[in-house]
Amino acid sequence: DKVPVVEAISGDRALEVRWMRRFGSPVHAVAVAEGASEGRILAAVGRRVHVMRRDAVTETLLDAGYSSGRLVPTPIDGEGGFDVLAFRLGGERVSRFGFPDATQTEWTAPAPVFDAQWTDPADPAAGAVVGTLDGIVRVDAEGTFESIADLGLVRGILAARDGWLVLSGRDERRLQVFSAQFEQTEEIPLPAAPWRLGAAAPGGRAGLYSNRVKAAAVGRFFPDLETEQVALATATALVILDGTDGRELYRVVWEGIGDVAAGDSDGDGTDELVVSWGNRALALGLPGTFD
Repeated sequence: DKVPVVEAISGDRALEVRWMRRFGSPVHAVAVAEGASEGRILAAVGRRVHVMRRDAVTETLLDAGYSSGRLVPTPIDGEGGFDVLAFRLGGERVSRFGFPDATQTEWTAPAPVFDAQWTDPADPAAGAVVGTLDGIVRVDAEGTFESIADLGLVRGILAARDGWLVLSGRDERRLQVFSAQFEQTEEIPLPAAPWRLGAAAPGGRAGLYSNRVKAAAVGRFFPDLETEQVALATATALVILDGTDGRELYRVVWEGIGDVAAGDSDGDGTDELVVSWGNRALALGLPGTFD
């Protein structure tokens, strides 16, 4: 089951499979929670969430009650604690998990959910900002929802510029800048109609993706480059681009990828690329760097 090297079809770069793990159910989402040293890898598998060590061994297993298509962790604090938002696109439930105590809270949003972010990742008690079919709502630690922006369908929310970027709209898309208090300050013209708003690229630039991109992550997979890179999963390929100029650095033909996540789970200064693939999760990194 272990593929030692995944060679690019162009260029001279390669990534090695650090581990590959099969589960009994489809892997819907992956994420990496980073800390000062060793991080944790998360996988939403069926209706459960696995919290794994860097060697893919599950140390905590929680029953989410429903499948989760997105996982949004906070950084790991100095005592080893972190929180995770889990939700399914188009569902109305958002779960909050707390580790290492394995606490769980479930919130029901007032409309179908399409994105959710921590209000302040350093302070999970501050609650979350949720993009729904009807606009943006804020939820506090007690699960109380407050409507703060009536924008219709919200396709993505991203913390940026001491405020927020929001992509909204059904047919005609709008990219708007809001202050930290969710007062609109700017609307950015869009040359096309992006499908969703994703992780920020280096320099604070937002990732705007078409519907051909199934998942995206930003990280330092090739440390010989001074800038971060953007990993994109399509229906047929895994592609890594230079985050500054968009130059293609790596591409492999790979059908069936569901989600990708980036993070440094072993504290070596280089990010691993975690991929969900059917009922499998695996981590990619530079050849020869894994113990």
